[in-house]
Amino acid sequence: MKGLVGKVNCRGESVLFVACERGKVEVVKVLIGFQWLLVHELDAFICSIHVAVAVAVAGHTEILKEILKVRPEFARKYTSEGYSPLHLACSKGHVDTIRELLWFESDLLYLRDQKSLESVDMVTNHGETILHLAVKYNQYDGLKYMVEALNILELMNKQDNDGNTVLRIATARKLTTVFF
Repeated sequence: MKGLVGKVNCRGESVLFVACERGKVEVVKVLIGFQWLLVHELDAFICSIHVAVAVAVAGHTEILKEILKVRPEFARKYTSEGYSPLHLACSKGHVDTIRELLWFESDLLYLRDQKSLESVDMVTNHGETILHLAVKYNQYDGLKYMVEALNILELMNKQDNDGNTVLRIATARKLTTVFF
């Protein structure tokens, strides 16, 4: 059985990986019984927990719970792009998964992604910086954190393609919580 379960498909995905991706909770529960499957994933850049988090909709947080029971350290495992499971859940907007991860270990909130600061200088096709987007999508805590922790205050005065600065957008929307 070990040889069969340990096989990978043409994309290098294990049976466990595919079961997580497809939300097959009962299959995942059986496969997790084979402890060596999860040990093999310790060196992988993307593993079952990342897939479970990425597709954790419609109640698939059960897969996440099952993986964390057996491998709690996977909650802090980064992908090759530098994302933790919590970062992935946030990027997908999976609120139940976010809650589950933070309930499991509230300190996950303080994990930083491993991306470089070069992304701070990137702009959208409309010329919007990361700060423009934070205001546009009401992410005030993130805005405050970025300005303080990343020392990027100079981006506050950068204009988008319409000539709007972050403060101008906030003022136009009457978003007084942005001003600090």
